[in-house]
Amino acid sequence: MKNQRPRQISRTARTVIKEKLAFLGSLADTANVSWACKAAKIPRRTAYEWRDADPVFAKGWEEAVELGTDALEDEAIRRGHAGVDKPVYQGGKQVGKLREYSDTLLIFMLKARRPEKFKERAQIDHKVDLIKQFMEAVSGKSRGLPKPLQ
Repeated sequence: MKNQRPRQISRTARTVIKEKLAFLGSLADTANVSWACKAAKIPRRTAYEWRDADPVFAKGWEEAVELGTDALEDEAIRRGHAGVDKPVYQGGKQVGKLREYSDTLLIFMLKARRPEKFKERAQIDHKVDLIKQFMEAVSGKSRGLPKPLQ
């Protein structure tokens, strides 16, 4: 058996691997494809071509987006619950800080995590036409009684 040298990876292949790892790392941090492409210094089209052609990269993409989305969710909760300090200026100088909380972020988080309790409750009443027909019949603008809805 001959001594086999480890398979050499071409410089181009090494570069692609580094770019893919940089892209996935940034995508995991930001959940934003455009930002990840800028960080990896690749065109968006290249990232999508890699995803379409490479199932392992596509799986890494999915996992990176999940990690990035988790980070965004954590930040939304922090801003909504713990708040963010905003500087207060007077006469051009910072004189203090004001902690602001985001009710909107909290509302979105509650709707996402407990939709059965916090979902929008818009209902459309399909009996409006029947009532309108009845009112027209009573006021004499229509002949006969309202037609039943199907």
